[in-house]
Amino acid sequence: MRTHTITRLFDDGGRPRFEDVELTLDQELLVPPAEPLPMAVLGQTTAALLVKADEVWGGDVPHPAPARQLLILLDGGVDITAGEETKRFGPGDLLLVEDTTGAGHVTRIVEGGGVGVFVQLA
Repeated sequence: MRTHTITRLFDDGGRPRFEDVELTLDQELLVPPAEPLPMAVLGQTTAALLVKADEVWGGDVPHPAPARQLLILLDGGVDITAGEETKRFGPGDLLLVEDTTGAGHVTRIVEGGGVGVFVQLA
């Protein structure tokens, strides 16, 4: 069985926290005539947003996420701080953002700005 590890940002009793989550690719995406591709269903979506930010964006004030969402970073970089821990995310990284309550996290855009897709989940 194939797996893929992603990072999850969530509220742990009022404090933001990161954890690694291992997803099991236990289903198949059928793409005939090619072979099926392993996949995992991440959830139902309510919106998909393309977002561009530069280094002057004011995410340095702690804030919770506006919705449960997946961030797929396409270009540039972002440092996200949850409590005392900071992680950098770059192109191709996937972050499951679930800290919609509590103290929130801090976001700092790096590397000349960033472009990402937020996929909001039901």
